[in-house]
Amino acid sequence: PVFSADGTHVAYRSGATNLHPLDTDSTFDIYVKHLATGEMYLASTSTPDPETGEVVKGNTSSYNPYLSADGTRIAFRSYSTNLHPDDSDFLSDVYVKDLNTGETRLASTSDGNGPNDGEKGNGPSGNPALSADGTKVAFYSSATNLDPGDTDTANDVYVKDLDTLDIQLVSTSDTGVKGNGGSSLPYMSADGTLVAFRSNATNLDPGDTDQTFDIYVKNLVTGDLALVSTTETGIKGDGDSASPYISADGASVAFSSRATNLDPADPDSLEDLYVKDLAGGDLTLLSVSDSGIKGDGDSLNPALSADGGTVAYYSSATNLHPGDPDVIPDVYLKEIARGADMAVSISDSPDPVLVGAPLTYTIDARNEGPASATVVTMVDTLPSGVTFLSAEASQGSCTEAQGTVTCDLGGMAIGDSVQVIITVKPDDPGTIVNSVGVDAWEPDPAPANDDAASTTTVEPAADLAVSVVDSQDPVEVNEEFTYFVTVVNEGDLAATSVMLHQSLSKGLRVVTVTPSQGTCPARPSRFFACSLGTVPSGGAATITIDVLPVRVGTVSVGSTASTVEPEADLADNSDLETTTVQLP
Repeated sequence: PVFSADGTHVAYRSGATNLHPLDTDSTFDIYVKHLATGEMYLASTSTPDPETGEVVKGNTSSYNPYLSADGTRIAFRSYSTNLHPDDSDFLSDVYVKDLNTGETRLASTSDGNGPNDGEKGNGPSGNPALSADGTKVAFYSSATNLDPGDTDTANDVYVKDLDTLDIQLVSTSDTGVKGNGGSSLPYMSADGTLVAFRSNATNLDPGDTDQTFDIYVKNLVTGDLALVSTTETGIKGDGDSASPYISADGASVAFSSRATNLDPADPDSLEDLYVKDLAGGDLTLLSVSDSGIKGDGDSLNPALSADGGTVAYYSSATNLHPGDPDVIPDVYLKEIARGADMAVSISDSPDPVLVGAPLTYTIDARNEGPASATVVTMVDTLPSGVTFLSAEASQGSCTEAQGTVTCDLGGMAIGDSVQVIITVKPDDPGTIVNSVGVDAWEPDPAPANDDAASTTTVEPAADLAVSVVDSQDPVEVNEEFTYFVTVVNEGDLAATSVMLHQSLSKGLRVVTVTPSQGTCPARPSRFFACSLGTVPSGGAATITIDVLPVRVGTVSVGSTASTVEPEADLADNSDLETTTVQLP
């Protein structure tokens, strides 16, 4: 039996003669049961006659039912010769039945837009699988007339679009070369863009040149083909693999394999179950007990939940559960450790930091498994009251907008870490908190470590800025002029014991020095210092230096301020003004 994705319908085959008035023979027929209403529907029938509404039951057996997600369409394989006017032979063909309208579509036909306009396949077709909406059906066929590129009788995988009537040959390489071996057992993602199948072809992938059966996934949009039955490092399995089952979201594929080299814990040739993460390439051995012991019997036929987080299968192993010590096959349900546990940590330096001084945040984003992570994003919400300076990542790139730094870090394998360095400048004293979070496309099994924060103490600081301006330029020899030296405290902390050191070039004689506060030497030389006392936050002090130029050329006055208080920025503590001296 198979269930619809919403759990409202179940489909199955039956040889019973008492389930429906039209079904009195013992051939296998397809039934659909509505679990809420109890209504039974005989699906292996023809399209209703447009005048009488009568249907004809298939005159021989039908198999392999597959329901759409909402249970409104069912695909199946049938040997009947009376379900469709174009199918009068006893070859198995693929049909899709609309349970609302009763229409029965023959799906194993050539391209409706091609040279053989919807011609029925001339070889057996089977194993149908539907997209969630029932508009696409995948199947295998040995027909030689479904696609111009497939003229042999080997089984190949196809997808038929029931809306457009297009048919696509799926069992081809990245470059479109048809497989030279048998391909079968297709399974589709819910959106109908990915098809998993098995094949023993030797020309579909450069890494697969033997004739063992392997599992592939075809992207119908891009044409890319991925060899799935490999280790995490890309080594192909050395034994047959079967029963591919792709999750509805297309993120993972479960399959069985007799390979002895896919996992160190599985060196025997028993059939075991694996799940492959298609984005990261991680491979997980599923047929193990809760304590991690591999099954001692064959495990087969996996079925994944829609999110790929749970797998059902049957096994003859005797060591998977304490309540099952015999070799009779039993059904097991296994939770799959999926997703990527992203973690982030943050540190600050220095702490405490002065107002206006660079503050560096070091952020480490990590993938702690159990699967690889894709589309990793780190978002840092900067504290208010800081000025952003830069952000650099060891992988990927970062941008800043309105106080938020966003880093696109790409993919991260298990155990990988990416470091991001963010530099800011605090504008005000106090306590600031920087919050950061990391996320990936995959679900996170332990989200508690996805976020982190760093608290930093910002201490006030003085910030002296000096400017020197001459009263005129140029000047004449022996013509007295003035330099105005101003020191401003742009910091949040009062600057005490402020000293202003002056350096006059040769060719200048000091006439007078007048400070706005504090003291300067009464008879200064070319090099002297003034003690200005305290300059409050936002305050300023000025020194007026009257000078006499005594030679032609360029003269200058340099000034440097200092204080006993800490300063975040010393770059503007000095200034130099030059003046041209010329003849009268």
